[in-house]
Amino acid sequence: MSSQAQAIHSPAASDRIEPYVWRIAGVVILGMLMSILDTTIVNVALHTLGHDLHSSISQIQWVVTGYLLALAAVIPVTGWASRRFGAKRVYLVSLVLFTAGSALCAVAGSITTLVLFRVLQGIGGGMIMPIAQLIMAQVAGPKRMGRVMGVVVMPAMLAPILGPVIGGVILQELHWSWIFLVNVPIGVIAFVLGWRMLPQTESGEAGRLDVLGLGLISTGATAIVYGLSELGSNASLTAPRVVWPLLVGIALTLAFGWHALRVQRPLLDIRLYANRVFGAASLTTFGLGAALSGALTLVPLHYQGVRGRSLTMHG
Repeated sequence: MSSQAQAIHSPAASDRIEPYVWRIAGVVILGMLMSILDTTIVNVALHTLGHDLHSSISQIQWVVTGYLLALAAVIPVTGWASRRFGAKRVYLVSLVLFTAGSALCAVAGSITTLVLFRVLQGIGGGMIMPIAQLIMAQVAGPKRMGRVMGVVVMPAMLAPILGPVIGGVILQELHWSWIFLVNVPIGVIAFVLGWRMLPQTESGEAGRLDVLGLGLISTGATAIVYGLSELGSNASLTAPRVVWPLLVGIALTLAFGWHALRVQRPLLDIRLYANRVFGAASLTTFGLGAALSGALTLVPLHYQGVRGRSLTMHG
């Protein structure tokens, strides 16, 4: 067994954080930063994308929505996949998917292909952060996890702020495809470093994947978001294209809740929400994400489309 593996599994591991732990942290932070940055860097490009791809706001917003939906849908599967195939392998696959999706987005010639490639990008991006945190938790150990994770989660706080700034600078000087192309060299570097430096870790028994639960919650969430997006494109609340997707989405979500309470290993253990602390934290996170995503989508569109401001104009 290697010295790194011994340090990971030794119950008498020191509180001192070895240099190799920080090196591994640097590798996973690179992947996390790339993934989280992409949740907001594209927002400032929506006006440009809509113009160049001849799409309305209700169509172009799926560039953001499709990415976020794919991001959310794949997260519950990530834990099972890491136990089934190994955290390092899943992390490397997620980097490949994200990098390939970025390259394909850059050459997309229509709004349909761009949204499809953004979904592929979101599938990879959704696995990167939870797998990165899992790897660091296993490498750091329980005694040192707090200090190490405090550093690792910094990209999650900084990237949404830096995304619009970096995106504005890129669009001011280059073609919109560079919003996506910038991820390709970073993804390649992150893959090579991950291949060489990340350790193989054990994550326990995988069990069976809750395929039915995955289908119910993924389809339900997509239907709800589609109905709300149609409502935002000047459709009335009683319009069939709004009502039916919302009703189907709500029904599928309720069906998932019923299913999750009756299987041994559900995709998402909704009993956790009975805990007041966990429930309050989840509700707060949901509100924060909704406010942040909504503002970072609408504000750039308002300033560029309504007020006629440039991408980097101040005041």
